[in-house]
Amino acid sequence: MAPPRTFLLNFSAVPVTVLAVLIYSFLFLAVFVTDETSDVSRDQEGLNVDRALEDLHVITYRPHPVLSHAHDDAHAYVFFRLSALASNSSYVHVSNDVQSSASYVTGTTGSYYESTNILVKVDGTDPQTLNDGVLFSAHLDSISTGPGATDDAIGIVTMMQLVEYLAHPERRPRKTAVFLFNSGEEDGLNGSHMFLEHPWANLTSEFINLEGAGSGGRPLVFRSSTLGSVRSFASGSIDHPHGNVLCHDAFDIGVLRSRTDYQVFEKGLQGIVPGLEGTDYSFYRDRAVYHTPRDSIAQLGTEELRKSVWAMMDGARGAGLALLNEDKSSDDGNKAVYFDILGRSFVVFPLRYLLTGNIVLLVFGPVSLLALLVWVVTVVDRHTNAGARASHTTTISRVGAVLVAMMSWGRFWGALGTTVLGQALLVNAFVQISPFAIYSYATTILLSSLSLTYITLVLPLQASQHYYKTYPAQSQKLAVLLSLFLVTWEGLLLSTIAVGKYSVGGVYFVTALYLSVWSAAGVGLGEAAWRAGNASEAEREREVFDLMGETGLVGGPVVQRTNVRSEVYDGPVLVDAQEVEVEGTDAVGEDVVVTEHTPLIHRAGESLDRRGSNGRGAPREAVKTHIEENAWWIGQMVLLIPFPVILISQLQLLLTHSLRHSLADGNSPLPVYAGIAFFSTLIGLPITPFAHKLHCDLTRLMIIVFTISTLYALLAFPFTQEYPLKIFFQQKLFMELPSPAHPYGQVSHATTLLTGPAGYVNNTIIPSLPNSLGKPLDCHVDNTSRAGLLMCGWDSTDLLPSPGGLRTIMNHPNASKDLHPDAVHSDDWMTVHLSRRGTHNATIAIAGHNTRACRIQFDDPISYYRVRTTDAGNDPLPPPMKKYDFQPGYEITSEGVTDLPLWSRTWGQEFIVDIGWNVSTTARSGGMLKGTVGCAWAEYASASAGAGWAGASGTIPALEEVVRFLPLWAAPIKWTYGLVETEARFAV
Repeated sequence: MAPPRTFLLNFSAVPVTVLAVLIYSFLFLAVFVTDETSDVSRDQEGLNVDRALEDLHVITYRPHPVLSHAHDDAHAYVFFRLSALASNSSYVHVSNDVQSSASYVTGTTGSYYESTNILVKVDGTDPQTLNDGVLFSAHLDSISTGPGATDDAIGIVTMMQLVEYLAHPERRPRKTAVFLFNSGEEDGLNGSHMFLEHPWANLTSEFINLEGAGSGGRPLVFRSSTLGSVRSFASGSIDHPHGNVLCHDAFDIGVLRSRTDYQVFEKGLQGIVPGLEGTDYSFYRDRAVYHTPRDSIAQLGTEELRKSVWAMMDGARGAGLALLNEDKSSDDGNKAVYFDILGRSFVVFPLRYLLTGNIVLLVFGPVSLLALLVWVVTVVDRHTNAGARASHTTTISRVGAVLVAMMSWGRFWGALGTTVLGQALLVNAFVQISPFAIYSYATTILLSSLSLTYITLVLPLQASQHYYKTYPAQSQKLAVLLSLFLVTWEGLLLSTIAVGKYSVGGVYFVTALYLSVWSAAGVGLGEAAWRAGNASEAEREREVFDLMGETGLVGGPVVQRTNVRSEVYDGPVLVDAQEVEVEGTDAVGEDVVVTEHTPLIHRAGESLDRRGSNGRGAPREAVKTHIEENAWWIGQMVLLIPFPVILISQLQLLLTHSLRHSLADGNSPLPVYAGIAFFSTLIGLPITPFAHKLHCDLTRLMIIVFTISTLYALLAFPFTQEYPLKIFFQQKLFMELPSPAHPYGQVSHATTLLTGPAGYVNNTIIPSLPNSLGKPLDCHVDNTSRAGLLMCGWDSTDLLPSPGGLRTIMNHPNASKDLHPDAVHSDDWMTVHLSRRGTHNATIAIAGHNTRACRIQFDDPISYYRVRTTDAGNDPLPPPMKKYDFQPGYEITSEGVTDLPLWSRTWGQEFIVDIGWNVSTTARSGGMLKGTVGCAWAEYASASAGAGWAGASGTIPALEEVVRFLPLWAAPIKWTYGLVETEARFAV
């Protein structure tokens, strides 16, 4: 029996299995532990988490969308707090922007918006950096169906803390800081457009946009436009930095489709406000409760909330101070590669470094290994009898033969093919049988995918070694390493093309995997040379180092050779290669078959007995253990596994967190399952060189884990109270405008619309709502906002909403009298006036009661519009109030405008819209311009309860019913601008 120390170094089942399990367990534990939010630092260094939480409670007391009086309350509170801070400092200034307004067009959607932004300017100390300031931005408005704790109240209170931090004289920054408390992000990025109208926009060149695309957890550097902006997160002053360039790539190729103010800041206004460089710093986990009533303080819990607030504050302060106090470097404008390592360090470097490094490695890697291989063959020739039998065989031919033997050995490739096929079948099973399983059971699916990877990679290699052994065991290890190197070289080639042609930086992990495999393969070749140079005479006679495959690599038979007067003769087959490892007999003994070439007198020093001697007095076991019991394999495992597995495991978790809940938005389940399968395969690849030495019991355990986890994930109901399914709500009122028959107009009917995944929304959700029972259901697949989801509607005229407020009809005989409490007239909701101004001009005036948003949609595109208010007079074409009608870079294109949302800062504001169109536009409509007009409302009783204005709040009984009767595994979310929208046909 081998001594304990020697046993631990032995390349055998128990040591290899124990070390592999320890390494992978430690790595997975480290990745999962550091994926959680870290504790609040004891020394907050001028920040105050408790004060931020007080502000957060006030702001998120109720939902506060732009179309709510709660937004006015939140706006007033934030303005009051900031004004108090500014009053104590001469270099801190507050601007309540209620003057800016603008029109802008994106695609065929036009917009008109009036600002209610709050801005704070902290003057820098260096006048040379006057126009090189830093913008911090977060949006004050929430969605109408949730209080918006993470989206984006944490960003707001973080900026309030930063203002207070910089207002201290000792912490005044070198560059000017501008803080944008953005009112109007959720419904079209309107607040950021308004910022570009403000004079302070020209004071900044960089930005940090604080966002909340999830619910709690660690904020992530989601996107970054340049190296300089993301380098600020590597300043060393952030406790636990978190970011990854792969998210930026996902935005660029459309895998992630969220729109944030980042894109508006980055573009700027053509010729007026230069585009800014910056980052999106955002929460991204648990999107199942994002934009729902559960994006709240109660959902997060006090302790987790404190951690999330601190994580955002610490990251924003660390990166912000780096931007505010440091000079730009010459390469700051370049594209960057960035990622964190276990939340402890943040790696940032120019994208061109990755491209250059990859190109060098593509050439140097194979050349260096080939050179090592030549050296190994040379050493083998020098120390074995192989070199004596064929003097005409050259080193080059030997190298070629070795390469052919290595690469033609199909064990690794068979295992890899089995893994790819197995993962494809598993992905297909989840997509076809239970596509939403990832929604609530991400950890279970990760277990399923990783255990399948282990089974399909390891089991074929173990089976092949069992039925077709190689000796020594290092031969298979080296062969698999070289095969693995070829795979990673091909991967590096593809990733280099992606970097060079498409500027994709998220493939850095391929480079890391390649480097690990290359270094381990180099050590493997070094081991082969060492073994050849340190073998005993008996080992050399058994030719265990014959890399050609006669006795080693390909598991062929052992051929007896004898040496008579320096000539080598081949004898008959003695034993199979696997027997050599067990027997360890003498070169000449009972197992030797006597031939005509056998010498009559043995050479001196050779023993004829079989008592355990190798001819030099060493025990028989030494013939085997001298080679097998060494630490080479340990070094290879340490080189091969930890670094790439950490990077790839982090990416797998990041992908899972980012995409698992996007399925409720209509996204395909294939990318998330395929991504998990891809990363699982990469995580498993480093174990393949050692697979044939892993204990069979571990394989059996993995089979059990795979079976249980897969069946559970496939059969369990996919939604839970912790991770609810998002169901999109809207109630639509179809109206007729006033006519001689109906002088006040009428609500012809109302429809409640719920949108969600087919099979759930129509078969489970809607039947649970009392108002839908017994009514025909009209369902169709949405192909616009959230493609792939099923939109179902039913008549809810018996559950009409109310706009709230004091509603009177213009020109009504009793104008001061409140209208019908059920709001059954169109004039209860909105007033519309239409007038034709020429062959291709018209004016539409529209005002909603107790709202400040309306909308005009055109059957055929218009080519021009201008919005004015009642204060501008009745001139249909007044002179422009500024030098442009549309924000530069956001003008109407040749496609025209078919959708025109209108937003005012004033309740009940009338919008007077002058429009123009090409004559050909209305030719097919008999010269008439046709479309729909309507307004939007977002207030409802349960969200307004307790407010001083609750009596004037709107009511939406249909929504209240959904909230009350929706299953606990589902949560309501708004469909579009308004929870209630009116729609009336017009022709002018």
